[in-house]
Amino acid sequence: MAQVITETPGPSSNLPPVRTSIEAAVAVTAASGQSASFDTYPSKDVALVAELTALAGGTSPTVTFSWQHSADGTTWYAAATEAALSAAGVKQRTTRDNLMRYLRVGWATTGTPTTATATFTMQAR
Repeated sequence: MAQVITETPGPSSNLPPVRTSIEAAVAVTAASGQSASFDTYPSKDVALVAELTALAGGTSPTVTFSWQHSADGTTWYAAATEAALSAAGVKQRTTRDNLMRYLRVGWATTGTPTTATATFTMQAR
């Protein structure tokens, strides 16, 4: 999984920078799994986007994404679960505050898709 991190200054010197982290073209090769974790420190307010970029094969395939957070990077808790996606090109956006330090995205598939890829974007302030 490719991870790109960019930082841009906040609009005021009193605000922390916006950190954007992208995992691109993640192949969903198992019925369930999760991405690598993102360290969001010192941010607790995060905007999250999951986009299903490809989905094919199987019988009525779907992919459900769930955002998870952790204080230590070991024990994970649900932060948000999205509706099941059944078509490529669909984006899901959510904003969460008071998140723990580490963040990752999990997925679960139904209908045994043969091809599924996704892009995840996180913006933290």
